[in-house]
Amino acid sequence: MGMNRLFILLLIYVCTGCQHKLYWPSKQSLMPHKTGEQFYLDALRMQWKQRDSFATKEILAGNIPSFLLHLVPINVTAVDSTTRKVNRATYYVLPDYLSVGGNNNWARVPLTPMAAQQIADSLDCFLPTRKMVNDIYHAAKVKLVPVPMYSHRDSTITMWQHHLIIEGQRKQRKGLIAGIKKDVVISDLLARSSKTNRVAIYGWHLLNGEPYSQKTLN
Repeated sequence: MGMNRLFILLLIYVCTGCQHKLYWPSKQSLMPHKTGEQFYLDALRMQWKQRDSFATKEILAGNIPSFLLHLVPINVTAVDSTTRKVNRATYYVLPDYLSVGGNNNWARVPLTPMAAQQIADSLDCFLPTRKMVNDIYHAAKVKLVPVPMYSHRDSTITMWQHHLIIEGQRKQRKGLIAGIKKDVVISDLLARSSKTNRVAIYGWHLLNGEPYSQKTLN
């Protein structure tokens, strides 16, 4: 997968140091905020590097819908293979993928893994593992069938169109959403790969009405 194609990825963030609400360091610093539609209009003629920097600047300045700040708890268990002890944990995730704009006009914004990591580090959060993606999918209230975009999928207008397609599928249903895209994940496959500048992506969604998972190393 070429670098430009990394933009099709939408990101989930995981937070363990916070509970219930995520406090954005500079949530009120950018006035007035751009709407999701305005963001895409401004980014329309940008190359991917410019668009990535533009999105990162807007997000770090706090231009995100406030509903994203209300985190969703994911309760998980794991059995120790030696002692058979059951370990329980809770972590918190954004209810939807990272977006720009306000609650009344917002849009999901794909980012490169580098930009995603920068934002996650600034919030003391991290990207999920494959197991976390599975857990999040099973906990999601809104499970949607992905609609892949094949033509000009790296273009700004395609990203805007894809957001609108997802909204059409969602039909204003509220709650933790999953299944609409593959996620950038933390994986030991990267350390074991002989190639550099690679990214691990993982998806869990419905295929013909049945849960289906897929992992890729690009």
